[in-house]
Amino acid sequence: MVDEYTITDGKIMAAGGRPRRGAQLRADYALEYRPGLPIAVVEVKRTSISAADGLEQAKRYAKKLEVPFAYATNGRRIQEFDRGTGLITEIDGYPSPNELWRRYRQAKGLDVPLATDLVLTPFDQSLKNWDNTPKIPRYYQRLAVNKAV
Repeated sequence: MVDEYTITDGKIMAAGGRPRRGAQLRADYALEYRPGLPIAVVEVKRTSISAADGLEQAKRYAKKLEVPFAYATNGRRIQEFDRGTGLITEIDGYPSPNELWRRYRQAKGLDVPLATDLVLTPFDQSLKNWDNTPKIPRYYQRLAVNKAV
């Protein structure tokens, strides 16, 4: 699980001749089966707010990341949205990683072992940015590669 999962780095805006970035788009949590492979997003609200109030936001993030499951919680209740069926269900607890991975593979049509292996293959971390940090593909680049594979 990755907290404060960054989806976008923020729009680049040129205001007054100086470029700057707008606000990042971040999900509260991303449930990853392997590092860099989100399979669900979670939006968390305060206990005084209904869990359902975060569901639309979670659905938007799930759509952008093209993950089949979105969850919204207020710490007491959990709502699950399945993008494939369109069903919203109140659940008692999150599915196990293996159960969620099984459902993810089913939703994505990853029934061939080779396709599953390719999706699980990590991206090359040897490429570096100017500051020597590893180049990490943006969400849309990761989606394009996985679709092509």
